[in-house]
Amino acid sequence: MDNGVNFLGSDDKTAIILPLDQLKIKRGGASDRILFLTDPAKPEVTIHTADKSLLKDPILLGIPNTRSQIQNIQGNRRTGLAIVAGILLLIAGCFVGLLMARGPIAHAVAKKLPPDLEQKIGQSSFSQISVGAKRVNDPEIQDDLHELLQPLMAAIPDKRHEFQFHIFEDKSLNAFAMPGGFVVIHTGLLLEVKRPEEILGVLAHEIAHVTEQHSVRNLVESAGLFLVVQMFLGDVTGLAALITDGSAKLLQKSFSRAFEEDADDVGLQYLADADINPEGLIGLLQILMDEQNKTIYGKAMNQLSWLSTHPTTDDRIAALRQKISKLPPKRYSPTNFNLAEFQAKLRQHIGEENL
Repeated sequence: MDNGVNFLGSDDKTAIILPLDQLKIKRGGASDRILFLTDPAKPEVTIHTADKSLLKDPILLGIPNTRSQIQNIQGNRRTGLAIVAGILLLIAGCFVGLLMARGPIAHAVAKKLPPDLEQKIGQSSFSQISVGAKRVNDPEIQDDLHELLQPLMAAIPDKRHEFQFHIFEDKSLNAFAMPGGFVVIHTGLLLEVKRPEEILGVLAHEIAHVTEQHSVRNLVESAGLFLVVQMFLGDVTGLAALITDGSAKLLQKSFSRAFEEDADDVGLQYLADADINPEGLIGLLQILMDEQNKTIYGKAMNQLSWLSTHPTTDDRIAALRQKISKLPPKRYSPTNFNLAEFQAKLRQHIGEENL
């Protein structure tokens, strides 16, 4: 290759020589994997090869004409790789950004959901959870509970949800809420409280989970990233599929500490606005903590369902006290509710053998 590039045909007889001083080198083919060599003086002849070592040949690199072409080819190759790498990094960055923004996106999606769809989510979940549960449907007991809740409900500005309060006959100290305004409280908890404000405290907390759409936001976040973006753009068909595929199981996912703190903040404000002493929520938490401290592995531990799904600790009680101290000073009116009579009705309804 002193004077040109020599190519020998497969018959070992046909030889083609392309002079180096006129040689043109270009990349081409699929993914630029082929080198094409031509001589302007012989336009009918084109030689191609997949051998990239040609670009490192010292003779070609020693000739200004071919060296500059090789440098341009390698420079374009590096530029192309850099562009591809940049695109991949951009895609990865967008993916990571979407993952990090799933919380705010889920919040935005929840706000965009039609109220009737949120109601259907709650109804579907409540129907599944109610299977096998013993509900207390005594009209007098229900009326008493609604009477107790009336001042609290009147102070809640939320008009999106139509709240329904259900009592389940269950010994566990538990209460929980589902989308659309479905709230459940167990007889075990109602019979354990010492003041009506403690019932109102736990229900204000659960109501706040509904108004802040925590369950719906959990449900949206549990969906795949594609579905989250799809829902953000207004297509809720994917969420509808999740509902029919067992939303109750998804909605039983524990709330994050941030959601629990949010429910505390909003619930405490609801209580204060309703002229209900917010210390009732702390009183209930203290009951649960005292019950838990009786034995670590005993029966009490199994009964404290509310504690198992709510990260209640001494630190959280302290945080609640601090939040209450920041509320405007106020002398709260006593709750006019006969708790002893209400609990007696519950005991009579359940029956002594079930206590």
